[in-house]
Amino acid sequence: MLMLAQALLLATAAATETSSGETAATGTVPVTCIDEFDSTQLSEAVDAAMMELQGTKGWFHALKTSTGYHNAQSVNSCTPGPQWVYPSAADAKGLLKRVLETGELKVAGVQWTKGEQADYITDPLNPTGFWPEYLKEIVQKLSDNYGMAIKLTRVYYTTSNGVGASAKVGHAVANGDDDMSEPYYYLGGAHDGKPRIESMAFSCITAGLESFFFTKAS
Repeated sequence: MLMLAQALLLATAAATETSSGETAATGTVPVTCIDEFDSTQLSEAVDAAMMELQGTKGWFHALKTSTGYHNAQSVNSCTPGPQWVYPSAADAKGLLKRVLETGELKVAGVQWTKGEQADYITDPLNPTGFWPEYLKEIVQKLSDNYGMAIKLTRVYYTTSNGVGASAKVGHAVANGDDDMSEPYYYLGGAHDGKPRIESMAFSCITAGLESFFFTKAS
């Protein structure tokens, strides 16, 4: 059996704070540079939300049952526990700071529909199915933790001028135009000709899909 792991994609812009300038003795004030598109804290917050959900007994099974998508498999790259902490709102930086200041989480994706997995076409603003509900519950956990209503804004991309929709999603996330991707992207995919796992940051695994099985030849 081949298991395909899926996750949220985030920008790799996780630059650390750096200081430049001379010492205080010279009268020069050090300059601190912060990357406004740093995804580190947003990734930490999303992972903390996911671990709250995955650590709730029966949650994944209930999600599959309520949406009717029974092919989704619980595949964990992270272990729920107290080690998963939401970054403080007071110290928020990068993309997390942007989300908390605007009250909006911009999520890049494409429009598609396939049974109980998802329907992003019939009502794009209110998609249904396993994946839309999964993300909705992540955002609710974020809202609960930070004590504010965080609006989920979906940004859909289409294929045009020879550039595929999924490629545009990758660019939007990598450039910081959007905060992250939808939760259904395969980690085994590529971004600009390079493996996603080497060219982008990603969340804990959201779920896995049984792709195919190997059997003994007759």
